[in-house]
Amino acid sequence: MPQQVGVAHSALPHDEPSTRALLAEAAAQGLHTVVVTAPENDERALSVLRELRAEWHTENGQVIAQLDTDAQGQLAHLWGLSTQDRAAWLAAFPRADDPNWWMHRLLVLNHHPEWAPLKDWLVDEHVRLFGRPPGRRRAPAS
Repeated sequence: MPQQVGVAHSALPHDEPSTRALLAEAAAQGLHTVVVTAPENDERALSVLRELRAEWHTENGQVIAQLDTDAQGQLAHLWGLSTQDRAAWLAAFPRADDPNWWMHRLLVLNHHPEWAPLKDWLVDEHVRLFGRPPGRRRAPAS
């Protein structure tokens, strides 16, 4: 499997707290995604994926899921980056076009007023990418 920028690969832990800790640690390292694998008959691993409401597929007897790293950890990492480095991180993130990702990060930022400049930057990036502020519907086609 080719290495992608911002992506780690790991065996899937057998409990939700360990999986969340893995995702938090990966976010702290500046990663946006962890690809986890487990044998397809591993019911404990499948249970963790169900608890996380993750999507997965099977390939060659392995369950494979791409999990976003911890939202607060992603934001803490972005906070420490220059504007140019933030844009590069976002450009490498495969879910950057997912409105749910944007809304969840902005909701997390509501609890961190000290990160207001980061929230402003994300809103500006959303407008740049989508042509509208987050949460606004696209204008109907004429």
